[in-house]
Amino acid sequence: MHLLLILLQVLDSVCDEGLQAVAATCNELRDLRVFPIYAHREDGEVAVSEVGLLAISQACRKLRSILQLWRLCQGTLNN
Repeated sequence: MHLLLILLQVLDSVCDEGLQAVAATCNELRDLRVFPIYAHREDGEVAVSEVGLLAISQACRKLRSILQLWRLCQGTLNN
């Protein structure tokens, strides 16, 4: 089943696994926007990485833009 999804706006809590699931079903996706809620997951990894973004870019051939906003951790600013 393929969904007709053209614009997807998600929080980064969707993680790479969520973006991979979208990539498997939404081949019409044109615009992806990822907004920050988590800077890092509990295991220390970033919530959305190049793994999820690469899955989207390879599967969604009509993709025109990816907007990913980042939130800096307080520790990052102090170092």
